[in-house]
Amino acid sequence: MKFRKDINALRAWAVIAVVLFHFGVPPFNGGFIGVDVFFVISGFLMTGILYRSLYERGDKPDLKFFLKFYLARSIRIIPVLLVLCAVLLAAGWLFMPGTYYEQLAKYSAAAVTFVSNIVFWQESGYFKTDSHYNLLLHTWSLSVEWQFYLILPLVVVAIWWLFQSKKTLIGLYFLGFAVSLALSIYCINQYTSAAFYLLPTRAWQLLAGGLVFLCFSQSAPPSKTAARFAGLLGFLLIALSMVYSTSDGWPGYKALLPVVGVCLILYAAEDSSWWSLGGVGQKLGKWSYSIYLWHWPLVFALLVLGLSNNQFIVGLGIVLSVLLGAASYHFIELTSQNWLKSKRPRVSALIMLGAIALLIITSCFVWFNQGLTGRASNINNANSIFAEKDNSNPRKSICHLEQTKMVPGCTYGGSELGVVVLGDSHAQALVRTVEGAMDSSSNHVLDWSMPACPTIFNIKSNETSNSMCATFLNKAYMDNKALPSSAPLIVINRASVTFYGREEDKNPLSPNYLSDNQPSTKAFNQEIQQGMVDTLCKFAADRETYVVLPIPEMNRDVPLVMGWSATIKGRPDEVSIPRSEYDQRHQLAREAYQQAHDRCGVTLLDPVPYLCDEQKCYGGKDGMPLYSDDDHLSERGAALLKPLFQSIFENGL
Repeated sequence: MKFRKDINALRAWAVIAVVLFHFGVPPFNGGFIGVDVFFVISGFLMTGILYRSLYERGDKPDLKFFLKFYLARSIRIIPVLLVLCAVLLAAGWLFMPGTYYEQLAKYSAAAVTFVSNIVFWQESGYFKTDSHYNLLLHTWSLSVEWQFYLILPLVVVAIWWLFQSKKTLIGLYFLGFAVSLALSIYCINQYTSAAFYLLPTRAWQLLAGGLVFLCFSQSAPPSKTAARFAGLLGFLLIALSMVYSTSDGWPGYKALLPVVGVCLILYAAEDSSWWSLGGVGQKLGKWSYSIYLWHWPLVFALLVLGLSNNQFIVGLGIVLSVLLGAASYHFIELTSQNWLKSKRPRVSALIMLGAIALLIITSCFVWFNQGLTGRASNINNANSIFAEKDNSNPRKSICHLEQTKMVPGCTYGGSELGVVVLGDSHAQALVRTVEGAMDSSSNHVLDWSMPACPTIFNIKSNETSNSMCATFLNKAYMDNKALPSSAPLIVINRASVTFYGREEDKNPLSPNYLSDNQPSTKAFNQEIQQGMVDTLCKFAADRETYVVLPIPEMNRDVPLVMGWSATIKGRPDEVSIPRSEYDQRHQLAREAYQQAHDRCGVTLLDPVPYLCDEQKCYGGKDGMPLYSDDDHLSERGAALLKPLFQSIFENGL
């Protein structure tokens, strides 16, 4: 295939978008679409290689055919990836505490076997805060592409054997495109992480590129006017996506915008255009793969050093990403390709397999030995700090199920009902502290908690179409009437999310609504407040009801910030927020709770005196985290609130 400068320029824009997005440079809020651009390009090029080989040259699809295809992809992708993983493992030996060195080893093995997207899907969403501390997070896209590379030749060869018809090939491509896109749209709300990470919900983007090749590459080129119009429109669609796309509901139908944009540029096939950035664009395009691989560790370094908001340092990080990419391209990519191509194919394949095996063995040794915790890098109490991420309710996986399942109603303590705790994950984080605060070991806490379920009757969710939150709350209200009225009710929620959305999201909006689905408007806020008050007062009619005022939200993952700063700097950074920020964030929720107190006597329990002073609210104490993430108190932090709950039982209520 003739070298196409427009495709190389597309690569340049894709890597620019991704790098600027990861470094947090405005206005590239949608820069993650750079990966979608890469997918479409890959589908176009791989389809072209296979089609020309089978349908034009008439190559025999034997073992040599497959070996040639896979080896060519391996020589292009694997050497730099192996060097990256080896460098990170070496650096991790010196600087990483055992917990995260073990994780790095696991992710290195997953990266070089191209299953990291599956591993990350099972662990955390791409846009979640804790994912940003994964040094190999960006390798998920390589895994998707490689899985596509493995499957595509088998499918295309099977179609060639059975039909030897281009029309049939196009028809089946269209079918695969439609099924994958439909699956992506279906999964995006209910299985968000799977929709983002996995090949079945991403294949349509790769197949879109393949369809452009099959439908247009063999036909007469478009006129200059048509090509210019298509190229201009395509670039504008990509540019709009880079600036205005949001992570919510991605990829889904929203990803059609950049995908169509790339397809238009591939169709136009303009050798040069005003958006291609000239010689600079061509260089960045050639270096794009190496830039992509090496930029993320630099983003990670700024994050753990607390320099992500320093504009000068961020600028240096971007420049260094390009320089590392250029050096990697010339000294690793080109050198390894020239050397491996000079060998016989079987020899090259054995060399590649041997290098992969060596890295896997090394990674597994570190992984199976828990990150070799005897190393000097485990000083400064870093491992103990990181361990606070797991210092939460040990029965959480049993008692705190996802919104699509009914609440099991776990009990903590003795045989007699002492108190009911109702709420969301913030209630789950405090339920064992409530248990410890009871004045009798014969009593128990009844845990009625559901993740992300505000205590508001008839609440709806934009995120989970089959949420059982409203059903659960109605059932809890009816079941509550059958319980002894002597047992008080404690309601605990991350209430301000219902007004403003989660602060850790890049574009926070309330995920919940009642009748008005226009978040942040005055009418919306008033309706949510009224819903809170009405719900609390209905429960208060049956039993003494308490509500815990909002827990401070730290905006940063407390154990990770403190742990990494202890590792790198020798002491944990203080994690805190200004008291004024707390007051502003939670004003609407506190107003609603005060209205419930005034209207029906709901008692307010204020955690602020235990977690804040007049200037700040703190995420740690005595060098240890009080949170398991950015907003959930750990068992250590929750224990500070024990006196707050003891007051309920000491008063005999």
